Amino acid sequence: APVVDDHSDHDHGDETTVDEDDHSDHDHAHDSFEWSGIVQPAGQHVVLAASLVDGTYPSAEMIVAALTVSDVSHAALDAAGEEAATLWEAAEHLDGSMMQPGHAYVLDFNQNSWVSTWKINASGASALAIFTQYHP
Repeated sequence: APVVDDHSDHDHGDETTVDEDDHSDHDHAHDSFEWSGIVQPAGQHVVLAASLVDGTYPSAEMIVAALTVSDVSHAALDAAGEEAATLWEAAEHLDGSMMQPGHAYVLDFNQNSWVSTWKINASGASALAIFTQYHP
């Protein structure tokens, strides 16, 4: 299953991370995002994974927003970021089902595992912009 990450130290080969932004070199109105990226799904869903860093997660939970986009570029990522910032304010706890694009969710880290995973529905999407409170 595809995993969304920055691929800085490996390549999954089963999905493409086309554009990502760690926001370290510029400012946005949506400073709540620590990481954002556009991925091109290889199947019906994308798996978002976050792992322990130095034996712990950054907090008990994380906010994530996902949106479908048609253009794979920094401009598309920035435009989607504006919409994600609006969704961010109305984030609701994920009820255990798959995340749907066009929504923001509060996700609970699995404190009993070294990795926490969640699925994002990618049916019919050629690209998804994903925004996370913490670097996955």
